[in-house]
Amino acid sequence: MVALNHVGSHAWRRSLDKHWSERARLLYPIRVSALLNIYLLAAFAILGAAVAGLPARDWWFYALSCFLGGLLGCYPLDKTIRPEHTLKSWGYQVLLGWGLRAFLFVPLIGLAITIPAKWRWEALGASIGLAIWHAWIVSAGHILILRWMRALTPISPELQAILSECFSKTSVTPRTVGILRTPLLGAFAAPITQSLVFTEGLIKHCTPDEIRAICYHELSHLTESRQLKTQRVLSSFVFFPFLFTKPMLDAWGLWGLVIVGITSVFWQKAGVRLLRRLEVQADQVAVRHEVDPGLYANSLLKLHILNQIPAVMPRNLVHPHLYDRMLAAGVTPDFPRPQPPKKLNWTTLALYAGLILSIYLFYQNFRRW
Repeated sequence: MVALNHVGSHAWRRSLDKHWSERARLLYPIRVSALLNIYLLAAFAILGAAVAGLPARDWWFYALSCFLGGLLGCYPLDKTIRPEHTLKSWGYQVLLGWGLRAFLFVPLIGLAITIPAKWRWEALGASIGLAIWHAWIVSAGHILILRWMRALTPISPELQAILSECFSKTSVTPRTVGILRTPLLGAFAAPITQSLVFTEGLIKHCTPDEIRAICYHELSHLTESRQLKTQRVLSSFVFFPFLFTKPMLDAWGLWGLVIVGITSVFWQKAGVRLLRRLEVQADQVAVRHEVDPGLYANSLLKLHILNQIPAVMPRNLVHPHLYDRMLAAGVTPDFPRPQPPKKLNWTTLALYAGLILSIYLFYQNFRRW
């Protein structure tokens, strides 16, 4: 993992004299590949164990070992991206990010592995239980988990005074407002629990007017209808079709896996369209409430510069491209529109080639497994 990240980030590490937008464009595929490579290592472990005929009860150990090793191997790259990181602070951020993912994906992966290839009513009950758990996590549970992990702290009286103006002008008052312990700059709203969260990085680096501009955007999400809140939760079930991988493989072979993948892709695209529309509406609300023309657009610019996020992404994500958001807010960026970054680094493409071969060998042994 260390070697792959080091070799794959060569061009980015040699781009210190380039504009921030170009550096962010070079960094993006490295970050994506570093994350995907961790999963690929774990997948290699499981498939290798299956092909070798090793006992299924030990597969989790091989996968977990490769996963943790790959995760630790990302520290040198993350240290290069953010030199202020120490091993302790980096470890806390990793625990925070992957801890939240674990509450979602560990039950899903565990049930997907243990679910019988021949469908039974017990499997239906377990699937419904998992769906209820997932819906609770994405709607309200993630806020409670952050508190349990002591990652959320109360806001200061100074910040309360800054935000009270936003609450008064919009007539929207969140039930809870917290500060998330992370150096990244950002904020998010939880519409179902009526919660508002800002990061330590945003409070540290942004002015009071910039904080208010971001706050107006997030408060717009707290006014969403019950129907939109339900659609938000349903859009998060993008990986749920993979729960039925084994029954689909047993019924239709590799075509079953294709059906699962296509279902997940269409689910993801529908969710992105919905959430993107809500983000555009929230941007419009923020622009209407800005004190000075261009304040909101320049606040978004600061977030992208300090977080090293490209001004133009390689595909349509939940948030529109920064360049387009600034134009929509009435500000023309002082740099030409960048080319979108590559979706993946070449290191992941090499691992994918090996994984395809492993899947073929796995399928040859599937009936015996």
